[in-house]
Amino acid sequence: NVDNAASDRDSIRCVTMAYFQDLGDVPDIIPTKYQTQVGGSHRYVLNLSKIFSRLYSEEGAAVPTYETLLYVKNNKPGLGECQADCDNDGECNGDLVCYQRGTTTTYVPGCDGVATGSNDYCYDPNYYTKASSMRYIVFVSDDDRLVNGVRSNGDVTFGNIEITTSLTSCLADEDISFSLDDCTTDNFLAAVQAKMEATAACANNSDPLLELFSLFDATEEMDVYNNIEKVCTGAYKLSGYDVYDKGTLGMDATTERQITAEYLDGGSVWNYADSNDDTATIERVASTIATSRLLAWPDHHALEHCDVGAAMCCSAVSRADPVANDPNAEVCYVDIKASKRTARVRDGYSIYTQDQANDVYCEAFAWGTDGGSIQSALKGNALFQAGFANMLDGSVEQIPGAPLCGCLDRMPVVTNAKCTQVTSTDSTVNVTFNKSLGVFDSSLDLGTISTSDCGNIVDHYKALEGGEDTPESLYVAGRVVGATGCA
Repeated sequence: NVDNAASDRDSIRCVTMAYFQDLGDVPDIIPTKYQTQVGGSHRYVLNLSKIFSRLYSEEGAAVPTYETLLYVKNNKPGLGECQADCDNDGECNGDLVCYQRGTTTTYVPGCDGVATGSNDYCYDPNYYTKASSMRYIVFVSDDDRLVNGVRSNGDVTFGNIEITTSLTSCLADEDISFSLDDCTTDNFLAAVQAKMEATAACANNSDPLLELFSLFDATEEMDVYNNIEKVCTGAYKLSGYDVYDKGTLGMDATTERQITAEYLDGGSVWNYADSNDDTATIERVASTIATSRLLAWPDHHALEHCDVGAAMCCSAVSRADPVANDPNAEVCYVDIKASKRTARVRDGYSIYTQDQANDVYCEAFAWGTDGGSIQSALKGNALFQAGFANMLDGSVEQIPGAPLCGCLDRMPVVTNAKCTQVTSTDSTVNVTFNKSLGVFDSSLDLGTISTSDCGNIVDHYKALEGGEDTPESLYVAGRVVGATGCA
């Protein structure tokens, strides 16, 4: 918990977990991949064994070694380190001590393995002083909320801290399969949990994140989420069609120019011709593959790293008579630095005055931050609808200094945008795990692709993110600001 995102809209601040590699003159702080933004919460999982083994190796230090728990018959007194079963210190060698762990504690200090039954083990009470031993796990909280000029008023809470000393998979020896209507991270984890609940070997395991942590041999929790996304997107790639870059719309046959790239930057005959005489290829895509194939996302600078999971197209001119897409927005400003490759100007702003009369037509679409979702898979189709099919209706020419279509951060701040949703409610991703290979695979049964008006883009995006105010949803609200939001 880090203050309240809804009240102060401070989406820049975040909490970062990190670990230290070298405490020299300048500490080498290695942050984890996920940063918890204001108002958010996140479950961090770190494979300390892998992390520290790598750090020890890089620094040339001795890698920690631990004796494995061992039950020894008829060797009392004289039990060695990490050996059982002892009843008192006198049954242990030398200065070793009998660790009376009870029936609920499964670890033994300084030993490797999971203790079971009622066995008690001999251990070295000074194990933590050995040069190769991990001595501390420290949680440091730096409260960095600026109040009255003082950065010491933040509210950060760490909770549910748990250390697992032996992480093993209960599904590694099973061939498993399941189908998902939408291959999101939450749905994937839920399906794995259902498999665990139906598998006898998983009787003592109930956490699908830790199960996948073991199967993927992960270092931190984001490795698991990234691998889930790779499994899901792997199914989509096999069903995708590269229509923009090398496919149907990539090259103008007459001029032999990369027409899609120029078009997205506001150029090409598609923007500046007096008619639609040169748009036969777009019409062909609109009537065929736009509703039957996944259109791959184009490789274009205005559409790279759409981290918030939303994009928009805005046109300043209509060549249709009568106008098919009436202007629906006013422009607040254009941040030229954000779109400098389109503008061919390094930096600057174009600031517009508002007169409550709409001047441009904008259409936005969103898929959210889960890259494995079906809406993410269909974002190339949504781009075609917002940026190419609309051009057939006469909407052309970008707002000066901005691309015709781009990630939301590269587009102008505007008062309004039509919300377009492209999805497929009857598609299925089939996921399998091959125990002999130890890998997941996936395939897609593509259903009907449908396009609809999703109302207000800000509300639609918020719904995609679970209906809560998040830094991402607040960012979207700061880009499509409403009739009075420019001031």
